[in-house]
Amino acid sequence: MELAFSSSFGPSRQMSLSASKSLDIEKESHSDPRINPQKRLLTPFLFDKSVPPIPEDNERAQFPFLQRKRHFLNELFFLWCFPILKVGYRRTLDPNDMYKIQPGSHVDVDTVTNRFYIEFESKKDRYEKKYIKSHNLEDNEETRKFIKSNPDFKYPSTLLLFSLLKSIKKEAILSMVTRTLAEGAGTTNPILIRKLIKIIHKGAVTKQVDKKGYGFAIGIALMVLFQGLMFAANFHLGTFVGSEAKGILTKVLVDKSFKLSREARLKYSPSDITSLLGNDLSKIDMCAPYATIVIALPISVIITISLVGSYLGGAAISGIAFLIVVTILVGSSAKRLIGLRRKANIFTDSRVKYVKEIISSIKIIKFYAWEPAYTKLVIDVRKKETNIFLKIQILRNVLNAVSQTLPSVSALVGFLSMFGQFGGLRSPASIFSSLTLYNILATSISALPFSLSSSIDAWVAFKRVQEYLLADEEVADPNYHVHAFNPKDTAINIKNADFTWNIDDGNAIGETISQLESGKIEKSKEAISQELQVYEASEESINMFPGLKNINLRVQHGEFVIITGLIGSGKSSLLAAMDGNMTRTDGTVDISGKMLLCSVPWIQNASVRDNIYFGQDPDPQLYETVVDVCALQNDFDLLPAGDLTEIGERGVNLSGGQKARINLARAVYKVVSSPEYNIILLDDVLSAVDAKVGKHILEKCFLGVLKGKTVVLATHQLSLIRSAADKIVFLNGDGTLNIGTQSELIDNNAGFSNLMAYQQEKANKHTEEEALEEAEDEEEQERKLIHKQTTIASTHKQDIGKLIQAEKRETNSIDKHVYHEYLKAGCKKWGVPFLVMSLFLSITLTTFCMLFANVILTFWSQRRFKGKSDGFYIGLYVMFTCLFIVFTTWQFCTIVFICNNASKNLNIKALKRIMHAPMSFFDTTPAGRILNRFTKDTDSLDNEIAEQVRMFTFGAANLIGVFILCIIYLPYFAIFVPFILGFNICCFMYYQASGVETKRLEGIQRSLVYSNFDEVLSGSDTIKSYGEVEQFKAKNSRLINKMNESYFLTNSLQRLFAIFLHLCVAVTNLIII
Repeated sequence: MELAFSSSFGPSRQMSLSASKSLDIEKESHSDPRINPQKRLLTPFLFDKSVPPIPEDNERAQFPFLQRKRHFLNELFFLWCFPILKVGYRRTLDPNDMYKIQPGSHVDVDTVTNRFYIEFESKKDRYEKKYIKSHNLEDNEETRKFIKSNPDFKYPSTLLLFSLLKSIKKEAILSMVTRTLAEGAGTTNPILIRKLIKIIHKGAVTKQVDKKGYGFAIGIALMVLFQGLMFAANFHLGTFVGSEAKGILTKVLVDKSFKLSREARLKYSPSDITSLLGNDLSKIDMCAPYATIVIALPISVIITISLVGSYLGGAAISGIAFLIVVTILVGSSAKRLIGLRRKANIFTDSRVKYVKEIISSIKIIKFYAWEPAYTKLVIDVRKKETNIFLKIQILRNVLNAVSQTLPSVSALVGFLSMFGQFGGLRSPASIFSSLTLYNILATSISALPFSLSSSIDAWVAFKRVQEYLLADEEVADPNYHVHAFNPKDTAINIKNADFTWNIDDGNAIGETISQLESGKIEKSKEAISQELQVYEASEESINMFPGLKNINLRVQHGEFVIITGLIGSGKSSLLAAMDGNMTRTDGTVDISGKMLLCSVPWIQNASVRDNIYFGQDPDPQLYETVVDVCALQNDFDLLPAGDLTEIGERGVNLSGGQKARINLARAVYKVVSSPEYNIILLDDVLSAVDAKVGKHILEKCFLGVLKGKTVVLATHQLSLIRSAADKIVFLNGDGTLNIGTQSELIDNNAGFSNLMAYQQEKANKHTEEEALEEAEDEEEQERKLIHKQTTIASTHKQDIGKLIQAEKRETNSIDKHVYHEYLKAGCKKWGVPFLVMSLFLSITLTTFCMLFANVILTFWSQRRFKGKSDGFYIGLYVMFTCLFIVFTTWQFCTIVFICNNASKNLNIKALKRIMHAPMSFFDTTPAGRILNRFTKDTDSLDNEIAEQVRMFTFGAANLIGVFILCIIYLPYFAIFVPFILGFNICCFMYYQASGVETKRLEGIQRSLVYSNFDEVLSGSDTIKSYGEVEQFKAKNSRLINKMNESYFLTNSLQRLFAIFLHLCVAVTNLIII
């Protein structure tokens, strides 16, 4: 199987590596730890047992359908997948085994996203022009701004959908064409069947063999194969469209997160955006392969009406009319599904929001032992969510049951009408070719409810994503001016300015808690209470931050300016106003040069060194200087691998002081290495350092390497830096400020005087304690340093400093234990034996009634039972058809009940395990990996598993029933059954070895996309301030392409296996005929 295609159609360079590099599958160990050889059932029968090495990135081949030289048969039969199958059957697959998406290719996410932006902006512009023209307005920039803020103007709800389809129109059109060809082939095949039945019937009467029958038999087999090829191409292209759409929208969501206005950020929290990524985009992805069913179905219906009408006469109209009416009723249920889906989205968003907040605040939750309370909160939301999902699934599967049984019921109505009109049935050729037409319609119509449901889910998702993409973006403030650096100008000049946050964000206590949680300050409740009581001069309450009023502030180039005040008085707000991040309502701001704001200590999941470099060109000498002036060397000595130690997300394995100083070092390195940055704003970077370290940073950093730069520092540590400041800005807490030297403010401002007195008292109190502890601290540090050096002596630093563990990936087929646990979770209340027996019984009865209804029709046409009237046959036919409806509904609802329970219980079980996991788990596991389990994976449990189980059980039972009927009518067919089953089992096992691995790899790569997405959302302000937006966008694009590499290959392998199944069906048809 594998030898025929790997050389002719397999372009992968990993197959052309020298045989000397290959390893033998029989060996027990291999030098490359990444290689995991597998001995499988068919391994002894392989001609080539060598295990190919894992290729390097530059050795990977491009996807064959992206290459210039393309083979028609290679693409039609997916033969280019065989090299992957060959590798996957010998060892577990590695990400480097996947075909590569080359940057710049037509499926590269950057390329298709650029096409999308062109279409999206073009359509927006067209709709705006249309509105302006219809209202006789002048088309200019001011008018555009006006109409966007006008509630009467709305973009059409199809804006995003049509823009997306236009950007990938080639694949979308081909998907519709192949679906149409598949439906056409399926509905015209009964023409050949009717001809063949006539020839067989004639031969039975004349006892002569008409050789034309062989031609019709071969034609039927070829038509079945052609239909299978078109279905495979359709599903492949549909899945391709879905994955491309998901990749585009993932990138667009990231891009938009950098552009949101402050008001839009309030509306769309990071958890809301994560929900769009994890839930809504997966629904769009899932809908794409099935959306063409709705488009191509009318073609099948039209052809079926024409052929059945010609075979059965006017009596057939009643059956067709019944089919059309019921189909319309099924479609009308879409409104109910839309309403339920919108309700479910509310609870899904809430659940994702809670889970995200729990992950980000897990240290506090565990410290106060709040796990039970937060667990109950999420469980309550999850139960409400799954209750709505149960209603959706029941409604969807009742519609599925109706759709599955509709052809049989329509045939019943048609045949009864024919009997009433003609007093009997027509020829067997007409009857069974018509019955075949009705059954062919079952394939399309049975998929209609799921197609409609998934289309509805996607439509709701499109509207939600479009609303986010049309959210307000940051607009440049016309009175915030940034000029080129000029030493004669004032560095920062604020004139008569008022600033506000435009939201109820001024609560002093709220700001304090926010700072405590972000690590900007680390103080006890008593210390905060004392500081809040210091300011007795002001009679106004500082509980509500009023904004900044009538601010006049001039900072000259090279000055060192201190901003201070009580907690919640607006120090951070003043820095934000200088940086243009706070809404200005009056006055002007002029900046001379380029400014950098060092605010919340956001830490990447990377090494300490990479956090400091932050995308800048490495300069080892400058790096050592920055480490020294920021007092980080002692911390590096205590870290397992020095500055190569990997830092967890949000700096989980660092103290508050270490995070603050790494954050400071990053800012200092950026400013010093980039001469264009002449102003640096520092927000409370000394809050978590002791007096000794603070003095070192003051002398070596602020007054040392940053000398000549304009430094504005917001801080409480006045005892350290008051004498070094060129001027001090004191915020009074009512939105106003006073400027002066230390002595001037003490004389003229009672609030500042009280604050200084409190600071001095606190400094005197701790001086003696710090002196006593200093010797002990030095001794402890020296002991830790000796221990660390001993530990690292024989191990590479980077390996020691590795914190985040690679995601564990299962290998080989899914363990039986997984299926058992899933059944236990789904049958918890009723017990596994009862529900499994109920499901088995319903499947058996459904299959029996479906097949025996057709058997009764055969008996009726042949008058098998002598002396029985037509009423006898009609009664049996009606009974089995009605029972078919009842048992099908029973079967589908049982599946829904089990899968819904399993989804709810497994999610709750996972939540409890997460809540009670040790902190070391959260330190070594990216948040994106956890979120992936509670978003995309949970969505698969909620929406996909039940549908897949339904299709598998119904199809498998139908197949077994048909085999049994064939053996009863054609006993010699039993000879071929073992060969047919053996061939299918071998194909499945050969496919599964690679198909399961690529699916697992796709899940792992998706986790990396989620982690990057979460990192971008949490650090967008820092990323923008440092001008590294493009770097993070590029990283996001690389991760999306890596995810799509596995996703494309997973889908292609599935299509290859489907083609082999259709080939088997075609051969089986030949054998039977």
